[in-house]
Amino acid sequence: MKSKVYWILILCFSGYVVKAQVDDLMITEYIDSQSGNGGAIKIFNPTGDTIDLTSYEVISINNGGTCQSTTSLNGMLAPSEAIVGYFRSYDDPPNNCPPGDFIFSTCGWNGDDHVGIRKGGVYVDMVNNPAIAVGPNVSGTFNGLFKTHLVRQSSNCTRYTSTNGTDPDSWPTNPFTVVPGWDVYTANGRCINAANTFIPSRDTTHVMQVLCAGDSILIDGVYRDTAGMYYESFPAISVCDSVVATQLSLLPVEDTVLSFAFCQGDSVLVNGKPYKLTGTYTDTLAASNGCDSILHISITTSAPSSTNDTLYICPGDSADLFGRWITIPGEYRDTLPTASGICDSVVITQLYRFPVRDTSFSHSICQGDSILFAGNYFSVPGTYRDTSLNGFGCDSISSLVLSVAPTFTFYDTLYTCPGVAVNIHGVPVSSPGEYRDTLMSGNGCDSVLVTQLYQYGVNDSTWSVSLCDGDTILFAGSPVFTSGSYFDTAQTANGCDSVLTLNVLLLPGKITNETIQRCTGDSVLINGVWQRNSGNYREIYTAFNGCDSIWNVSLVFNAHSETFDTVYTCPDVPVLVYGNLVSTHGEYRDTLMSNAGCDSILITQLYTHPVGDSAFTVSICQGEAYPFNGQNLTAAGVYNDTLSNTFGCDSAISLTLNVLPAPVDVVNLSGCVGDTLTVNGRSFTQSGTYGDTATSSLGCDSVTVYEVALSSAGERLLERTFCAGTSVIVNGNAYSTDTAFSYTKPAATGSCDSLINVVIREEALIMADFDYYVFRDGSNQVDFENYSQGTDAYRWDFGDGDSSSNENPIHFYDAPGEYEVILIAKNSAGCADTIASSLLVPDYTPVDIQVPNSFTPNGDGINEEFFIWYSRDDILFEIGIYTRWGQKIYTSNRLDFRWDGTFNGQPCLPGTYTYHISGDVLLHGTITILK
Repeated sequence: MKSKVYWILILCFSGYVVKAQVDDLMITEYIDSQSGNGGAIKIFNPTGDTIDLTSYEVISINNGGTCQSTTSLNGMLAPSEAIVGYFRSYDDPPNNCPPGDFIFSTCGWNGDDHVGIRKGGVYVDMVNNPAIAVGPNVSGTFNGLFKTHLVRQSSNCTRYTSTNGTDPDSWPTNPFTVVPGWDVYTANGRCINAANTFIPSRDTTHVMQVLCAGDSILIDGVYRDTAGMYYESFPAISVCDSVVATQLSLLPVEDTVLSFAFCQGDSVLVNGKPYKLTGTYTDTLAASNGCDSILHISITTSAPSSTNDTLYICPGDSADLFGRWITIPGEYRDTLPTASGICDSVVITQLYRFPVRDTSFSHSICQGDSILFAGNYFSVPGTYRDTSLNGFGCDSISSLVLSVAPTFTFYDTLYTCPGVAVNIHGVPVSSPGEYRDTLMSGNGCDSVLVTQLYQYGVNDSTWSVSLCDGDTILFAGSPVFTSGSYFDTAQTANGCDSVLTLNVLLLPGKITNETIQRCTGDSVLINGVWQRNSGNYREIYTAFNGCDSIWNVSLVFNAHSETFDTVYTCPDVPVLVYGNLVSTHGEYRDTLMSNAGCDSILITQLYTHPVGDSAFTVSICQGEAYPFNGQNLTAAGVYNDTLSNTFGCDSAISLTLNVLPAPVDVVNLSGCVGDTLTVNGRSFTQSGTYGDTATSSLGCDSVTVYEVALSSAGERLLERTFCAGTSVIVNGNAYSTDTAFSYTKPAATGSCDSLINVVIREEALIMADFDYYVFRDGSNQVDFENYSQGTDAYRWDFGDGDSSSNENPIHFYDAPGEYEVILIAKNSAGCADTIASSLLVPDYTPVDIQVPNSFTPNGDGINEEFFIWYSRDDILFEIGIYTRWGQKIYTSNRLDFRWDGTFNGQPCLPGTYTYHISGDVLLHGTITILK
């Protein structure tokens, strides 16, 4: 197994991309020192493989394209080696250069000609484009390359092979275009030495791979199974490709042969696998060198001898077989040593059980019946047994399963219409009631069928209708317009007929002729109009029976007379006027029948004599009396009396009596205990209520009440609290402990001194505390949990300029980092406590991890320990390493762990082990220990 690392690199020169390629021959130096006579090139092998040069040729074309020459190469070129070729007589004086590795001809050499390497007719590398007389800009030289020494830079791995002039790999056609990756040397000493090779700046990684003989590994696209050094190129992080040099070693595989001989039926366990059949088997074992070893297993089995026997027993009996009492039929074996001593002989006894031929039958009887079985009568359900001897001499059992069938009673309900008969148990009946019949049930026993017959109601209905003469009513589909009784039959919801009866009464119309006489001024209501004139009138109306009637009226109005009278009376004294007692002044009327049939009106005018009523008001002082109507009045109120005047009528006298109260003036006096208060010539030295009497302006006595209040030193409770670690100032003194005391506070002039009772106590201790949780999802969210005690107001400073007054805030930081969080917690008394804590918001960006797949703890100092690489060192991490059977042999929670391949101080065997990584990264895989 091999781990590969790939790199991709893009270089930019003069506006286009140069590609790194080191997979073939390259021209690394070029010289033109003799005009038209000669020059030289150096060809370099940048690969990790030896190249066969017989497939390559050097081509030269003059700048006019009129001459082209090719020279084939030969031999082998090792990795990082070079050869030098001369054009014509370049190595002759005056250059005096060492001999070249090959010489090729050219059609002329003036610096603008083309020279290149081809493989199978395809260009591999070149200098100048063929047939184009252009020498692009190299190190500031762009007028051709005449008399120049062109050297490829070590960072230039580009092979110029294209001829289209636009490909990134092509040699430019514009003389002002800079050719990347070349330098021009104009100094002396232009000789090219193959030993002074061009070495591309590529990354080379040396890898040791150990395989077991017969295995292979993929290197450079080829599965390698032979020991040696192999090279593989990858795009590198530098300009040139990187090369992985793999040293492949092979470990031998061991073979082991095991032979076993045993009896048929036995088995042998080899490497955890059982073998029981004759044959040759192959298994693979892990050898000490980490490679599997082949185990060849030869199995030979021999058949044992056997003796057979047969034995019978009755059910429930047992037989002595090989020293054991056996009751269950089957095959039983006993093993005896044989004379050969290889396989035992087997005695096989087949144990059988005679059939007992037990019989069982079921029988059912009706309730109250019985059955004879085994000489006994049974009438109760159950299972009954009888034992007898069968033909084998074994007991056989006869079983009776007895069941008792009950007598069932079934109920049915029927409904019928009145007078309609139904068939019940074969008999037609129409009267409601209960009917019974006895039937044979399915179990052979009698059953009783009880039928309950009910009768539906008929719901007959009768109603009556009155019709006026000429009206019609529809009944049973026919019109009815005469008096009489009519019948119809309808079906009810239960299917029975009901009788509908209609009684019709025909009402006649009525014509009335009437003459009405009224007096002039009266009126009569006819057809809704009050008629006041004599004449004939007709009115049509609905009579009491609901039918229309005609009223013919002859209306006559007669004149009437009036008579006047005058009557006097005393107020409220009633007189008889037209049969009624009246006492109210006014006009009264009475109507009498005149000779003409009209009323004559009597008009009486009632007058009331004056009574001479009087009313007056009197005021007395409270406690005095006033005589009136034979009484001495002391209470305020209205009093009345009656006297007779000259007309003989009573006159009323009304007295309004007022009682004037004694005026009460309340004077409130206050002062301090020990003071003397003087008012209106009176002095007071004690608190209390005092009275004084005087004559008022109304002539009544007035009372003055003095309310005297002398106060002692006023008491007031003063409670003060202070926060822990502080003090409180009372009456100019500072207190920092719980205490209680009193002091006198002088009052302002005119006031009494106050007694202040002071209680000072310390507020309950408060404590600010919190914790937090940082989310590991990259959101920078932090949840704060407030654990402060004795507080109810909070102020958070999150250390990033934001704050909050929530009890348990949630805050999002703009970026990872370390912040100082401050919590100020207060209580209702204003006491506060402060706590500050440093908070780290980690960077939870994705983690890059690199885990090797093998290491070699063999003491050679190379790749001795297993460890991993993380792109960040602030993550949660834990690793466990397990055997293939799941046993944990190593664990660590340190990112910088290094496992040396041991367990309990002993080296672990070579092979494959499993690792599990948990925490912020979840990963598992395998690691191979190689020796």
